[in-house]
Amino acid sequence: MAGARGLAAVLDGTARLWVQDDTPDAEARYRVRFWFDPNDFTAGSGTKKVQILQAFSQDPKLKKMVALFVRGSASGYEVMAKVREDGAGMRTTGWKQMSNAPHAIEIDWTKASAPGAGDGHLQLWLDGTSVALLSNLDNASRFLDMVRLGVPAVRPSTSGTVYFDRFVSRRASYIGP
Repeated sequence: MAGARGLAAVLDGTARLWVQDDTPDAEARYRVRFWFDPNDFTAGSGTKKVQILQAFSQDPKLKKMVALFVRGSASGYEVMAKVREDGAGMRTTGWKQMSNAPHAIEIDWTKASAPGAGDGHLQLWLDGTSVALLSNLDNASRFLDMVRLGVPAVRPSTSGTVYFDRFVSRRASYIGP
């Protein structure tokens, strides 16, 4: 999508396809932006979805903190984010429409300031426009330590090739497309 470098994930079975960024180090705030092109991939029948990003905490054991999903829809594709809270599991943004073209996807995750404070958040941008905000998150117990970009799990009915490019991450400040 930009120059001669990027990542193409060929979805032809159940192979796990991702690159891993180990540079986050006990982050209380993490922002990431990357370009994603669904390129006519098929996520299978029904409402099948494919994960395209996972963010983990490693302490005290590996635990998924944030996940981004993409699925096909009647008018193209949709993207959705999930975020872990301390007690009740995961909260979701709901599905947000996007076309079958390259898109800049950005998230801003912030850990709550203290147990029970409920001031954590996750914000999702699509092509520079904020499309979802999960606020009042009770997620103070873990930091963010590792991110995987790609397709970490694929159902056998999934097929096609998806593209990733221009990965940027930082601790603060909006990145933008």
